[in-house]
Amino acid sequence: LCLSKKSVYPTGIHFTKKEVMFQTQLMKGTLAAMRVEGLAALVVPPSPGVPAGTKGTSCFLILLEDGSLHRVDVNDRTGEENKAANGSGQVPISNLQSIESKLSGLLAAKFGVEDKSSSRVRHATKAGGRPQFPVDFFERVECITPNVNYAGDLLQCYTSEIAKQRLAANGDYVVALQNEPFNIVVQNNNPDLVMVGVRVLVGAASLQHVPASFKILDRVVDVKEGVRRWYDFPFTVEESLSAEKEFSLVANPTPNGTNPPLIDSIEVYGLTREEMGIREKM
Repeated sequence: LCLSKKSVYPTGIHFTKKEVMFQTQLMKGTLAAMRVEGLAALVVPPSPGVPAGTKGTSCFLILLEDGSLHRVDVNDRTGEENKAANGSGQVPISNLQSIESKLSGLLAAKFGVEDKSSSRVRHATKAGGRPQFPVDFFERVECITPNVNYAGDLLQCYTSEIAKQRLAANGDYVVALQNEPFNIVVQNNNPDLVMVGVRVLVGAASLQHVPASFKILDRVVDVKEGVRRWYDFPFTVEESLSAEKEFSLVANPTPNGTNPPLIDSIEVYGLTREEMGIREKM
């Protein structure tokens, strides 16, 4: 249960493996001006005498600031059926809407890989437990680096704006104070965009300061010692949603144990919320 951010109406959300169902209680009249003090969800057992196997009624309770308690049953009625079921003078309930997970399908048109076991197309496939992405992933998304800021360990050496300038592809770089894990937090400044991947350049300014590996979104990727190259980190749908506001990129200590890790450049890529099939802004 939650309160809708825009309308502040009580909303019940039910997640299954294939869909998300939600029902909003539209408060009207004097009720609309009252603050919600408490929410609870429960299942009411079927009445005695009903056929065996009948499921109970799912509902949620709403406690308003005047002390009144309102019960709202979860239902799948629509239109006139819903109006008739509520009766005159009752608070109408919005339709129970069932939304299939659009993300996989919408992203598939951008950079998916077809799943031979079904007709669906997926954002990424998995091989050996690790996500696999099409080679042209970053050609199908937009560079949104100007829309991000940086935080984390960077702020021990630079301001966020200076770090942003140095990490632009202009031959400059940022370097840790010592040879320890160097945590760079990438923050999304544009609520209309969702971050879907990042590219990191190492070895341009110094081959002796290349980190041993990167950790990002629970993934650890080894880095080849003494080699200048870009490392690409496309996100899965789930990773994109978890990194909607920010994510951490950790450059682990260099293999020689002396030189601190150095990052030459960072490019962040994203899609609009519309392209991701997300309506509400977090």
